[in-house]
Amino acid sequence: MDIKGKVIAVLPKQEGTASNGNHWERQTIVVEYQDGQYTSKVALDNAKKATEFGKLNIGDECTFKCNTPTSREFNGRWYTSINCWGWDVENKAEAQPMPESTPQPTATAEPTTKADDDMPF
Repeated sequence: MDIKGKVIAVLPKQEGTASNGNHWERQTIVVEYQDGQYTSKVALDNAKKATEFGKLNIGDECTFKCNTPTSREFNGRWYTSINCWGWDVENKAEAQPMPESTPQPTATAEPTTKADDDMPF
């Protein structure tokens, strides 16, 4: 599935250590695209090339190559994700300074005390 649109947000990279000791990282960006006569937004994830994916700039116009969206259930709630495995930049925007944000905690494999806080990904 291809999505042609403009990058409107580059979220902070998420990283951590899995229970087997392997390091993981995931980058999420938000893309605005035309869906018929309506404008839609979608968050796209990339785990294999997270650092490169995170180098996209707000305003970049790209064609994103994505897997079909997948959903999974965890503790009675459903989560949907779209994995982007490739992208072609068609119109590169000038780099904009990243807004200052509060540092995000990194995920760890340590158990938490509240079951509602556990996320499967």
